[in-house]
Amino acid sequence: MNSVLLPTGKVFASGGSFLDEDASTASLAAETFDPTTETWAPSGSAVYPRLYHSSALLLPDATVWTAGSNPKDVWEEHMEIYTPPYLYNANGTLATRPTITSVPDEVGYGAKLVIKTPDYANIRDVVMMRPGSSTHSFDFEQRLIGVTYSVKKAGQLNATTPPNGNIAPPGYYMVFIIDQAGVPSVAKFIHLSTNPTNIPPTGKITSPGGAVTIDPGQSLNFVSTASDPDGSVTTYKWIFPGGNPATSSEQSPNGVRFDQSGTYIVSMTSMDNGGTTDPSPPIRTITVTGEEEEIEAVITSPAAGSTVSGRKVPVTITVNGAAEGTTSTFSLSIDGTEVATKATTNTTQTLNWTTAGYAAGIHTITAQVTDYEGHVGTVSEDVTFSK
Repeated sequence: MNSVLLPTGKVFASGGSFLDEDASTASLAAETFDPTTETWAPSGSAVYPRLYHSSALLLPDATVWTAGSNPKDVWEEHMEIYTPPYLYNANGTLATRPTITSVPDEVGYGAKLVIKTPDYANIRDVVMMRPGSSTHSFDFEQRLIGVTYSVKKAGQLNATTPPNGNIAPPGYYMVFIIDQAGVPSVAKFIHLSTNPTNIPPTGKITSPGGAVTIDPGQSLNFVSTASDPDGSVTTYKWIFPGGNPATSSEQSPNGVRFDQSGTYIVSMTSMDNGGTTDPSPPIRTITVTGEEEEIEAVITSPAAGSTVSGRKVPVTITVNGAAEGTTSTFSLSIDGTEVATKATTNTTQTLNWTTAGYAAGIHTITAQVTDYEGHVGTVSEDVTFSK
């Protein structure tokens, strides 16, 4: 299940099941916890079960988005939006919401935060909420921070940002204002920074000059530049989805190999000496097409047709075509039943098994190797078991 902090401080809880990954025992009914009264309240019902690999996030309009769920690899593709009661009047009509006209894009710690709003005289709370990052029923990012404020000018709230990163880690926050009836506004985003006056660097990918199409197994060289108007560039961070390596801290990494067909978005983020990163990292689209390299499993010992016996019979398996230095899983089966398995970065692996419990005669041994990309190589041969 997942739980989501709401701008009012209450906690919306939804999803889950009585039995793990069992949709027939899913909890469709949601509830909301009030930490002030320490009570739970019914909060509507979902249409779709949300089990393993589901997520729930607070949206800037103060609703909650729920999605995901793939128990036993059955994928749920529907999304749902939960609209909390605070967006309705008692008679079921939509409530009138306070509005935020503007907030600054960048603010520092313990600083003045000017919120322009025509509803300044009817505001009960001002909160900053960190956007969520939900996975496996945990959300390590979301937090709610109430901030102090005053009204010293019509149409404006003068709030004070959190004092330090222990209270509010640097990053983006949603600012909500909540009126006397408990109705939240639509949020405005601000960026909380330790150095709000620092101008971020700007990076460019100069090579490749645009989107490229390559064959599986082909390598690319990347070249970048970055500049900072009020300091110096100190760090480069490349992300290569589907690439090997997957990341790089070099300014211009060479020999990045893409083995599997697909479309990948490569990005380069630069950071300056003030710890500020490029807000719009440059990207390149890499399309990998063509036939993917397949792998081959070979039983190098014992030989096909040979006679084996004993309680410790070694079978040596070699894999051809798997990427060097990556993990492959070797498995051995006798007459269709797996008897040994091991994951290793070696291209050759010996698995031991026993002839005990098998009748004398001809039996089929099968070796299977699965590489890190999911390519499978299988080979079978018949040998004679001797008692």
